[in-house]
Amino acid sequence: KILEDVDTDIMISENTIKVYPSEVSLLLRDINLGVNFLLNIRRISRCCDFEICGIIAKNKQYFLQNWADDKLNFFKIQPSRYFSFFSEISRVFHSHVYGPAVLSSVDLDYAADSLLPQVIYSRKNDDFLFYNPNNEKQFIFSLKGV
Repeated sequence: KILEDVDTDIMISENTIKVYPSEVSLLLRDINLGVNFLLNIRRISRCCDFEICGIIAKNKQYFLQNWADDKLNFFKIQPSRYFSFFSEISRVFHSHVYGPAVLSSVDLDYAADSLLPQVIYSRKNDDFLFYNPNNEKQFIFSLKGV
């Protein structure tokens, strides 16, 4: 893993491994989720008492500063940082500190506007939600034992 400081953000290079839960493998044929990518989200989220957020762009993971006024319940990516990666973003991720890995109405609105796949990590339940706004399908999975 390569860990570099990029302004106030963290960049982690990803060695991608395909992780497809068998019950949703047909749904995910075109989705490539890296185990390291997911483990990084879990690890960083466990260290923070606020929602973490970031993007995947060109097989690199960027943890971006949360600019929301209420960081415990919301995330907001600074527009200039978001648009500097816009054409390269393949998915957006964030955490939920005390709630489940469920899409809020704000999350759904953001996904509908961006049309980018979303990954949400629940620190409380130690599980992930993957949502594809293009077909409106979602599933929850965990990495228990990893």
